[in-house]
Amino acid sequence: MFSFLKRRWVLVFISVGLLVFSGCSPVPSDSTESTEPGKGSATQSELVSADTEMLNPDLDYSVEIAKYFQQGDIAYTGKIEPINAEVIMAPYKEAITTAYNEVFGYYMTVDENGQPVKAPTDSLSWNELKNQYQWFEVGTVGMKGDYSGYKLVLVDIACDGPCFSPNLYRFLWNDLTDELVFLPQYSTTFIQEWNKPLFEKRDTTGVAFNNVELPDELSLPQGKEVVRKALENSNFLRSDSFKVAFTHPDVGDVYFVSGSENPSFGCFYVQAPDGSFARYEYDPGFFAIDGDSIGRFNDGLNGLVDGTSFNLNADYTYTVGGCGITGNCYTIVKADPKNLTLAGKTDAGGVEFYTVKDPIENASAATGATAEQIAFAESYKTYTSMYQWKVEQEGYTLLTFDEYVTLKPMLYWQDPLGRWSTLSHVDVKPLAECGKPVVYLYPETPMDVQVKVEETVFTKTIPEHGTDGWAVRAYPGGAVYNYGDGATYPYLFWEGVSKPAVSLDRGFMVERDDLEGFLNDALDQMGFLAHEKTDFMEFWLSRMLDNTQHYFFVSFVGTEDMNAIAPLSITPQPDTLARVFMFYHPTDTAFYVEPQVLNPVSRYGFNVFEWGGTSSIPWHE
Repeated sequence: MFSFLKRRWVLVFISVGLLVFSGCSPVPSDSTESTEPGKGSATQSELVSADTEMLNPDLDYSVEIAKYFQQGDIAYTGKIEPINAEVIMAPYKEAITTAYNEVFGYYMTVDENGQPVKAPTDSLSWNELKNQYQWFEVGTVGMKGDYSGYKLVLVDIACDGPCFSPNLYRFLWNDLTDELVFLPQYSTTFIQEWNKPLFEKRDTTGVAFNNVELPDELSLPQGKEVVRKALENSNFLRSDSFKVAFTHPDVGDVYFVSGSENPSFGCFYVQAPDGSFARYEYDPGFFAIDGDSIGRFNDGLNGLVDGTSFNLNADYTYTVGGCGITGNCYTIVKADPKNLTLAGKTDAGGVEFYTVKDPIENASAATGATAEQIAFAESYKTYTSMYQWKVEQEGYTLLTFDEYVTLKPMLYWQDPLGRWSTLSHVDVKPLAECGKPVVYLYPETPMDVQVKVEETVFTKTIPEHGTDGWAVRAYPGGAVYNYGDGATYPYLFWEGVSKPAVSLDRGFMVERDDLEGFLNDALDQMGFLAHEKTDFMEFWLSRMLDNTQHYFFVSFVGTEDMNAIAPLSITPQPDTLARVFMFYHPTDTAFYVEPQVLNPVSRYGFNVFEWGGTSSIPWHE
């Protein structure tokens, strides 16, 4: 069994996908205000202090070298050995320190006439910056051409803004000559501007090492089913968050999340001998991980009254949460087979599906009602509540309880390890909304800017987003003059639908009474400016507290993920682009959450900043 790296963690994940955005319009108003440290932006000392917890050199960070990694191009040492950043980065520290202070050497404020001006900050030394980097030696290259004898090393660099795992990069290191060769094919793609000197020398040959990454597929204990790799090069696995699901003959122990007696999600995790891990997802055959249609749900084989067939890919989705959430990492639920009745099975693979036996509309008040009947009744209440806005705005007619039962809104099934999960019918799945995605432009001098959100469908934009986007005159204080209507706005606003999937696997569990304080602290940690923070809090806090639940799961999506969901095309190109989107899920039951990293976003030169949010439960204006 692996001996895990010992760092502080709590537990459990939410898998979130298909962020679909909608919202309400802002009321434009012009503002130019101080953004000095302490009034919304982050000081340089704060920029280097976030998430810089170092490994304890007195602890043993040994790992088992699984069979899959014992033979190959890399000879692993079986130990995650910390390297002093002062030693390995000696040739680069001067260039990085200079680049960093050029980026963060000033902040924007206003002069006595209220005009925006630059004000210098105190420069930081290399000794203050080096704690951003955690280096580890994990092995040595064998007989592999010019790299024979080089050390395989990893560096974990503090992320920029919110992230789900730190930036993890692999290098080859000649410790005799101090040469570092970056391996882009085995690393995070995003590179911060001030760190570019570290990555200038990179492998351009595309050299492949046959035992760096985990295999693409793993067989489950029965040997018939496989799990497919869906995420790699993420942060180090933690022993207190995971438990062994089974032991694989090639890769060793395979884990799932374990915050309670049963895991909360069906994903599997495997750790490589360099300390990184990959997430694997079981493909049950009716939802392909690549999105293709594989199987059909056939009721007729099992004597259902209507005798119809359902295409699972079209009619059902994994039950994960709201906000258009779907995902291949299915939820695990408790279920007693004696309280379920067989409803059908797939044509290929024979996966059986069950519905709740004898549903009762008011099950919570019924004597002797089963847990499954109560869960079904609660799902109907949630449906009627969440779809009420469609009744009011679109004339939608709610299903009666009997119609809801006939629809078969919830199907139970078992994975190969005997764990129960559910599917949700798309006609009654949780609805998605997203509120007030806004884009602030901060040029250093007034300039014309073209901004386009690469969206398929917009539901609202302010000002009007034409085919070519917004054509505006942007000012240092954030105001934008829109050439299209001749009006001035504090920011650009858009809302839309049809986003690709994103997985949120970290966040925070926040008590209701602590929500305002938590949001204030979180926005400060991410470097929101004073007026941005005010706008965010005014829009979101009351809407969140309109929910009656006692807890909130909160997670933030950062720039890299948002660029994949809804790319921004900006001309001229900004020096920095920072994007922060919040997801929240109100809940009456607290669950363990693996904490997310929140660092300040980068701001220098022509800076563009965007914030928005989305919820698992629609809000009312």
